[in-house]
Amino acid sequence: MKESPINISVYEGSLLSVRSTGSSKDRLHRMVGAARWKAELQPQWKIGELPLKYRCSSCSNYLRFPIQFENCGHHVCSSCLPDIIRVASRCPTCQQPIAKDKITNANDLEKEVQNLEVYCGYKIKGCDWFGILHDFSVHLETCRFMLTNCLNGCGVKFERRFLSKHQTEDCVKRMIDCEFCHTKIIFEDEISHFSACSEFRIPCPNQCST
Repeated sequence: MKESPINISVYEGSLLSVRSTGSSKDRLHRMVGAARWKAELQPQWKIGELPLKYRCSSCSNYLRFPIQFENCGHHVCSSCLPDIIRVASRCPTCQQPIAKDKITNANDLEKEVQNLEVYCGYKIKGCDWFGILHDFSVHLETCRFMLTNCLNGCGVKFERRFLSKHQTEDCVKRMIDCEFCHTKIIFEDEISHFSACSEFRIPCPNQCST
């Protein structure tokens, strides 16, 4: 964690870190990371609709590493702050001008948000996980309903619970044994392999029984 020019903490992946240090390539990498968490699967809140207290007035998602405008008391995500300052430099909630020397980390509020009880966003599909927001991202690393890419690089996405079936039955890039020479080949190359397979049997052009 590094200190930003306006005296609030810069978290890896936030837009503050994107615009403060590193090469163009590094900044682009971190910008992609910042955009990714905004688009990631949202949890289902045990309390129902998320109270405005815990919601960013800029992006409308739950507050992540929140900061507070001391002049008005409102909060936004630390990653939303740079664009707010660049576009209007006013609080999104009350439109009061932002004083850059009156912005602080809302650490206590961050703890409250991270301790909110949540269900997995895939509860509607059958996931029964329940815990606190702090542990939600860890759960998604193993959630059976999370979309994942084929490990063979075929380009297909599917729920993690179908990984074994896809790898062994459906993937066009899965490895199989040639039924004639028993060489390991890629499934989608099976037909072209037969033209070179030394054990592949073809009918005699004279129509004998050999």
